Amino acid sequence: MRYRLLAGVMALAAPPGPAFAAGPAHFVHDALGGTLARDHQSRAMYFQGKHRRTYVTYMDHDFGARITYYDHDVKRWAEIVRVDDCIAETGWCKGLKDGHNVPNLWVSRSGTIHLIYGSHGTPFKYARSERPEDISRWKLGKRISNYATYPFFAQLPDGEMLMFYRYGPTGGYKNPFLAFQRTADEGRTWSGAKKIGAFRKACKLNGRNAVYDVTTGRIHLNVALIPKGSWVWFPCQYDPVADRLYAWDGKTYLGPMPGDDAVVKHCRVDGLSLREIFVHDGALFMLLKRGGAHSFARWDGKTLCRYDIPDASTKGFKNGPMWTTDGKRIRIYGIRNTDPPTPFNGGDLYVWTSTDGGQHWDDGRCLVDRRKLGHGLHGVNLVTSYSGSGPFLILAEATGAHPKGFKVTPANHYDNPRRRNKKLYALDEQGRFITSR
Repeated sequence: MRYRLLAGVMALAAPPGPAFAAGPAHFVHDALGGTLARDHQSRAMYFQGKHRRTYVTYMDHDFGARITYYDHDVKRWAEIVRVDDCIAETGWCKGLKDGHNVPNLWVSRSGTIHLIYGSHGTPFKYARSERPEDISRWKLGKRISNYATYPFFAQLPDGEMLMFYRYGPTGGYKNPFLAFQRTADEGRTWSGAKKIGAFRKACKLNGRNAVYDVTTGRIHLNVALIPKGSWVWFPCQYDPVADRLYAWDGKTYLGPMPGDDAVVKHCRVDGLSLREIFVHDGALFMLLKRGGAHSFARWDGKTLCRYDIPDASTKGFKNGPMWTTDGKRIRIYGIRNTDPPTPFNGGDLYVWTSTDGGQHWDDGRCLVDRRKLGHGLHGVNLVTSYSGSGPFLILAEATGAHPKGFKVTPANHYDNPRRRNKKLYALDEQGRFITSR
């Protein structure tokens, strides 16, 4: 019960904030570039049990699954623990150094820590902490599913956990399914795969995903498809009681096994592509995009309110995430490249703010200037359920271009010196670096 109440009171009883550094300070130095990809489960999660901690997982440059945490009471990062290797053991990508194999983190209400990793269209590797809130000892060896990629977790009020993912062989680019599996005993046993969507070419989940809304009892999903040659995102709702997939309005039933046509027809919002979702007090917040233009939308179950965000202020903006505690003051975080754009070298961290529920937006504020940092940033992850005075952001040093003459193959794509030893940073809403001091 304590955990369920947390989301409702976190804005009212914010605990003391973390320690900050005067200047740039990383908490991880050996991440593999690309391990904070936006189309995977968030790498960080806050949990308050016996301790108040933010757990962070990543893949090191030797393809090891690693985990640490920041303790908000003692204001210190824990020693980093290597849990297992992330390389797939079977299937078409057996033995390949594949960025899709990065670890995905979930902390269930008991404080048990769950890691899913080592899969791109192959069985997931699964590790569960032997004791709640303890990263030092793990139960290894479990394999889940057959053809799995991009896992996202949700937990129901009765404690049951659902893991949504793309189900499809050879990475899932030919007739894949949207599927999930259940566990009612903290991951000791899992149900078989339940397929809830069938698609022609490709599908995946993306961004802030599998968000359970205690107000409606629905799980919000950000489903990505390729209807005409490029990825497009669509908001959907899954009802775990009725076992049905709905459009973003929660009313339009998509059918017993919806496909591309049903999702494209019913799940666009004013004809725009979805970029990010956030759920607050039963309302669905959406960041939308068509070309270079951005819009903010709020759906409260009855009325859709959509407001354009000035193009000039978001030029070059890379999407999401969003954050709010009251539904009025809303922030959107992202990376904006400097001029001229340098995509391989990342950019500056920006925040855009609305104080009236999304009707008007400021011109954006730079939180981290890459010139002062010495390199660009990439891959913003908002810590799930952070209950401090503001968002806890995890960012990675940008991945560089391939070295001159480097020939990319499936076997060496991530075995690249420019991807190794990337730094990870933790920042608060003011852009202050969180350290162990």
